[in-house]
Amino acid sequence: MNDDGAADELQRLVAEALNMPALSLGDDSSSETITSDNATGMMVLLEETYGIAFEAEEMARQTSVGAIGGMLRAKGIAL
Repeated sequence: MNDDGAADELQRLVAEALNMPALSLGDDSSSETITSDNATGMMVLLEETYGIAFEAEEMARQTSVGAIGGMLRAKGIAL
């Protein structure tokens, strides 16, 4: 992800959904941070924020913050 405001916003949203400080997240934050227990709430928050919808198989592929950013970019969200 870029170091611009949109990327910072994604990091903030993911941190909010995971109930952790945004500064503790990076593109490589992965399954130790994003677990099945908190992934659904995170995806719902991202869907509501960006006005998009995720398919179940897309949700399963979100194994890191970087992967989430890539998926959002593929859906036309500028990050």
